[in-house]
Amino acid sequence: MVEMQIPEPNTCFRGCCTSEKIPLHLPSSSFSLLAPIARGSESTVYEAQLNGERVAAKKPILSTSEDLDKFHYQLQLICQLEHPGLAELVAAHARPPNYTYFYQFYESRNLADKLHVEEWAPAPEFAVSIALDLAKALEYLHGLGIIHRDIKPSNILLDKDLHPHLTDFGLAAYKKDLKKVSAENWKSSGKPTGGFHKKNMVGTLIYMAPEILKKDVHTEKSDVYSYAISMNELLTGVVPYTDLRAEAQAHTVLEMTYTEQQLIAKVVSEGLRPVIATPESGYPASLITLIERCWNPDPLSRPSFQEIVEVLSVLHNKLKPIPTTKHGKSGESGTMKVNQYQEDVDWYKQGEKLGKKLEMQDRNGEVFTWLIRHIDQLYHGGRFLHVGEERLWRMLIS
Repeated sequence: MVEMQIPEPNTCFRGCCTSEKIPLHLPSSSFSLLAPIARGSESTVYEAQLNGERVAAKKPILSTSEDLDKFHYQLQLICQLEHPGLAELVAAHARPPNYTYFYQFYESRNLADKLHVEEWAPAPEFAVSIALDLAKALEYLHGLGIIHRDIKPSNILLDKDLHPHLTDFGLAAYKKDLKKVSAENWKSSGKPTGGFHKKNMVGTLIYMAPEILKKDVHTEKSDVYSYAISMNELLTGVVPYTDLRAEAQAHTVLEMTYTEQQLIAKVVSEGLRPVIATPESGYPASLITLIERCWNPDPLSRPSFQEIVEVLSVLHNKLKPIPTTKHGKSGESGTMKVNQYQEDVDWYKQGEKLGKKLEMQDRNGEVFTWLIRHIDQLYHGGRFLHVGEERLWRMLIS
């Protein structure tokens, strides 16, 4: 952890940005930029040294007064953030000529590289843990009235323990500011990193919600959609709308499969979505169903991140491996770790109980949440299947 002294006064060059914890101007001797890590249309990220510690330095390209305005808006926003699921800004140099952000260095690449360069296939408990941590971070952002607007695996950094940290707030904005614009007069506040940019649309095309492709204003629910596309990519290891596990940029995806207009039309009018993970891949059916709910074409039918966190928290607790010898012998590495389910349950009565519960509930998501909470009491491959399983699951996903 980089320890920094806070200068006085701790403000940016204009005096509009302040922070009690993050130094906003630094002596030139305190930092040095080393090798570039990534280059984009609006910035370059370097491996750097700050007070002798390894950090990631993001140096924006500021060519116009609009670029400078955006830098100060972004810095003001980031200075308000403090959450373990967000990339940590440890310092900034907010004075000319070397405007720079300094972030904690995350050792395990971003999620896109992890999936498509290393071809990492996470175990179910890892995938659920990552999905939950990101959902908590986005719940926090939305609670502050902030819309991220560019959620995708390349903007999700992984630390050495593979905990995710959402980054790149270049397109993030307060919802109150987005309400001031409409599809007719919306001017982009920036370009996505390696993504898609039109006058009335910002984001990365293959992760953009249908309503955004129709030039509506971003909301919390458009973040939910982008989150769902990203989490499905985590489960499948496949770049959206392709059959590739290897790394692919958004423009390459379009060249191989659809033109921009074809993809927009299919997502908006035909409900096209990436090939979804299946329970046969080992991931919980409830997680897959949640993803489908999150990319519903109707924004109002998508769950909030508060509900997503609730569902994933229950699922995460149920997937935690526990030591047991009940279902198998101990291996060389110690006691076998398995998910231990209750076996002394009257499954027929539990199935009847579920049927009555579903008939009494509406379809706004409460049934789904209830089912996830009680699945350890209800799951069984035999008698439970005779109590209207097909009809009940059809209700859940309709």
